[in-house]
Amino acid sequence: MEKQSIWTRLQNVDTRYIYLIAGLVSVIFVLNPVVLDLPISRGTQMLYDFIEELPPGSVIVMSEEHSVGFWPECGPGAVAVWQHAFNKDLKLIFIAFLADGAMMEHNALTVLLDTGNDVYGEDWIEIGYVAGGETGVAAFAKDFTMPNVDYYGTPLDTLPLIKEASSANDLDLWIVTGSTGNYWCLRQVNAIYNVPQATVTMAGLEPTFLPYLDSGQFVGMLNSVRGGAEYENLVEKPGFGNQMMGALTYGTGVTFLLILIGNIAYWVERRSAE
Repeated sequence: MEKQSIWTRLQNVDTRYIYLIAGLVSVIFVLNPVVLDLPISRGTQMLYDFIEELPPGSVIVMSEEHSVGFWPECGPGAVAVWQHAFNKDLKLIFIAFLADGAMMEHNALTVLLDTGNDVYGEDWIEIGYVAGGETGVAAFAKDFTMPNVDYYGTPLDTLPLIKEASSANDLDLWIVTGSTGNYWCLRQVNAIYNVPQATVTMAGLEPTFLPYLDSGQFVGMLNSVRGGAEYENLVEKPGFGNQMMGALTYGTGVTFLLILIGNIAYWVERRSAE
């Protein structure tokens, strides 16, 4: 049997080895994150600057509005922004109008975030899931005691933070993580109460929300994992965003290299056969 050239063997490599190489590269950079020197996007810088300029005690609603499957995209940015707000001594209200959002928000608050010396009930509260979609957003914006109790069953009207900020009129910023919730809040909070809005959203939806950034209705926007990694670098706290970006960057690089080698092998073999 005629001995195959290296170019032929390269074209006949078992695809399982290719998947193995790509998988190993991703795992390596997830376990050993590399802080990438990323150019900061306009929307990311805008949100960081806005939060930096808020005086201590300003009140922000953090609204988690996406399914579990989008946490790897949106989670890094959301956690970085929330941590920045905690570090700035701002007052935070965590809520979700999608059931999945409440679960992810709670997990992040109990596992990923450092609340420092902030006192629950005075400096931050977790309300959890509020049903009703856009109707729920409208009712909550009008009266923050509408859900009656917080995530832990404590009556909202007994919490000092709710006595201080009782409606959207008392807010300085509303941040939506996800997609659909942005429209709910644009119509029911931004348009009616003139509350500045920002978003941490999926990569595929960045073009959809850019007009709101240009119009000033959004004061900032993080674009998926990339935006999360950028924000982590701004607050000098690398985390899940940089892990994901390292895996994506080097994983994509290896994939491109393998495709290049395959094409070179095909071209060389074809020229040899002529």
